Amino acid sequence: MTMSSEHLQILANKLRYTGKSKPRALITGINGQDGSYLAEWLLHKGYEVHGIVRRASTNNLERIRHILDKITLHEGEITDSIFVSYVIYTVSPLEIYNLAAQSHVHTSFSVPDYTFRVNTLGLLNILEAVRQMDYLPNARIYQASTSEMFGNAPAPQGIETPFDVQSPYAISKLASHELIKHYRNTYDMYTVSGILFNHESPRRGENFVTRKITKYFGKSINDRLKLGRLKLGNIQSERDWGFAPDYVQIMWKSLQDNESKDFVLGTEISISVKDFLGVVGKYMWSDWTTYVDIDDGEFVRPSDVHKLQAKSSYTVKTDVYDLVKIMLDYETDTCDGDGYDYYMENYGDIFAWRT
Repeated sequence: MTMSSEHLQILANKLRYTGKSKPRALITGINGQDGSYLAEWLLHKGYEVHGIVRRASTNNLERIRHILDKITLHEGEITDSIFVSYVIYTVSPLEIYNLAAQSHVHTSFSVPDYTFRVNTLGLLNILEAVRQMDYLPNARIYQASTSEMFGNAPAPQGIETPFDVQSPYAISKLASHELIKHYRNTYDMYTVSGILFNHESPRRGENFVTRKITKYFGKSINDRLKLGRLKLGNIQSERDWGFAPDYVQIMWKSLQDNESKDFVLGTEISISVKDFLGVVGKYMWSDWTTYVDIDDGEFVRPSDVHKLQAKSSYTVKTDVYDLVKIMLDYETDTCDGDGYDYYMENYGDIFAWRT
C-alpha cells in the first residue's frame, strides 16, 4: 500500500512530536493582537508556528504580514469540530494557545449566541480533539481567560477571588475556564487558564477604548476638528491596563512549568477611563474635555463592571503610563513599526528578544 504525501506528512508530524526537532505550537486567533505578538515570541524561541485564522473576504492578516513567510496558516472555524480535529491531527502540536474569541464585551450583548459558540464551543472542540488522540498525551493547552469574569467582585481581584460575571462575554469565558479545570482534573491533561487583565498595544482593535482614544488624540488638532468630537461611554469605569507583549511571554511561561495551574496577570494599577484621558491629554498637551462627548446610549453596556485591578501571579514590566506613551508615539509617527524601536531606545531591554 502506497501512502499519499498527506499521510506521509502526518506521520512525519507524529514522529517529530517526540521532541527530536524544534517544538511545534498552534495558535488560534494568530492574526489578533495577542496572537501576532505570541507568534513573534515563539519564533524567537525556535518554535515551528502554526495558526488558525477565520476565512474572510477582506484582508485580516495585517498584524502578521511581516511573518507570513515564517508561519503556517490554516483557514477555518474553531466552532467546526471536524476542522479543529483535522488541524490538530495533522499539525500534532506540543503546545496549543487558544486566543480566538469574540472579545468585545459590548458586542456580546448583541450576539450572545455567537459569542458563546466561539468562546466556549471552540475550546471544547480543542480539548476533545486532544483528549481523543492517543499520541498527544503531553500536549499542553493555554486558554485565554479574562478579568471580566470577576465582574463587580471587590478589587483587587486575584486567583482566589469569586467570580461575578456581568456580560455574555464573561459568561462564555467563565464556562471555558471551568472546562479547563474539568479536563485537567478529570483527564489529567495539561491545561492552563490565564486570567488576564486588560492589555493593549498599537495592534489593539480600533473599537477598544484605549486604541480609540490614542488614535484620535494622536492626530493633529486640525484633523481632530475635521473628525468631530470623540464619543465615549462610561468614563468612570476603572481598569488595570498593561502592554500586550509583556503578557504573551507569560502565556508561554505558563506552559513551561512542571505542573499546570491557572494564574492572574495584571499591572496591579487601576485607573479610570477619565484618568486615562487625562494621561493622554497631558502627553499631547491637550485639554481632553474640549474634544470628548459622553454618549449614555450607544457605548454604555446594559450591565457594567466598575473596577478591575489585578492581584497578579506574575510581575509585568510596563505600566499604564508607559503604555500611553507607546501607543501615542505610534500614532504620531514618533517611532517606526508598532512603537518598539522607540521604546527600546528609551525604556530598556523589554524588547531584547525582537532581534
